[in-house]
Amino acid sequence: MKKLLVALILPSLTGCLSTIVNIDNQPQSTTPSVMTMQPTVVDNTEMPIVADMDEESQEEAREQYVFSPSKHHKQLNDYVEQLALSLSDSLVASETPTIAVSSFVELNHSLQSTNQLGNQLSEGLLQALQRFGFVTIDFKVMDNIKIAGEGDFSFSRSLDELNKNLSADHVLSGSLIYRQQGVEIQARVVNLKNKALAASARTVVPYYVLQDIHL
Repeated sequence: MKKLLVALILPSLTGCLSTIVNIDNQPQSTTPSVMTMQPTVVDNTEMPIVADMDEESQEEAREQYVFSPSKHHKQLNDYVEQLALSLSDSLVASETPTIAVSSFVELNHSLQSTNQLGNQLSEGLLQALQRFGFVTIDFKVMDNIKIAGEGDFSFSRSLDELNKNLSADHVLSGSLIYRQQGVEIQARVVNLKNKALAASARTVVPYYVLQDIHL
């Protein structure tokens, strides 16, 4: 009787074992993954972002890492257009403010130092706001064209050559703050009469976009 039971059980066990699949021996896909862009990470340590971190802690952790893509199509003008669009959303178009644009300054104790980036931002925003329908004032234009041996000039930074009466009722300017991942740009439009804030916007321009700009 025992021999008969053993004979009946063994085939059943053999059938069960034959259904077991060894996962480790499954064939792996040979299709290569396609990467459109491989960013270069300056610090090879894994970014310490934890799911239960609050937003401020996550932002501080991200700022410890700087990413520089090998290929990109971003230009400073893209960020200027974003700033202009954000500012125009806050401005009341019906009031048709006349806006003068000054250089963006480094955020320090004097607020009197700027660089190529600060001047390029003012030039770009002057044009961008005009395209959005606002009246922009270029106060660096002289009342007369200055003719010299080197060329003919209509711009100046000399107070003696410029009109002292500024016809703009608002001014657009802002500050440059140097973060680890890029330059934070704080822009604002201020009413010159009562110093009231009419619009504000913020963006961060990565350093890899500013490689050709003197900071």
